[in-house]
Amino acid sequence: MGYKVVGSTALQRGYLEENNRYGRKEKTIIKHAIPVKEKLLYLFIVISCVAISCVIIGRYSDIAESNYRVQTLKHEMKVMQEDNNYLRLQVAEKSSPERILSAAQKMGMVRNEDNIIASYGVNGG
Repeated sequence: MGYKVVGSTALQRGYLEENNRYGRKEKTIIKHAIPVKEKLLYLFIVISCVAISCVIIGRYSDIAESNYRVQTLKHEMKVMQEDNNYLRLQVAEKSSPERILSAAQKMGMVRNEDNIIASYGVNGG
């Protein structure tokens, strides 16, 4: 129900009666404002939605950051694999018997056929 001003500060529930310009009284219903409990409920719902949105956005940013780190690490791994392949190729070229023999001959070393030891594998056996 609406309120009707009776005095300077007194309020009375009911309809507000007004005289229109033809002298007839009309009843006008005064609408209430939203009750305080309902306002608090709406406020709680809005705050909850904002909080949930912040959590979801935070999770998405963590996921995006993780994806960026994964992509960076994959790129670094690819570069390292290319470097390792290049280094393996250099090791294979530099450890070939022909290259070692030619490098030794350039340094003035001669091959001693009497003192040749054949080793198979890393442990020599």
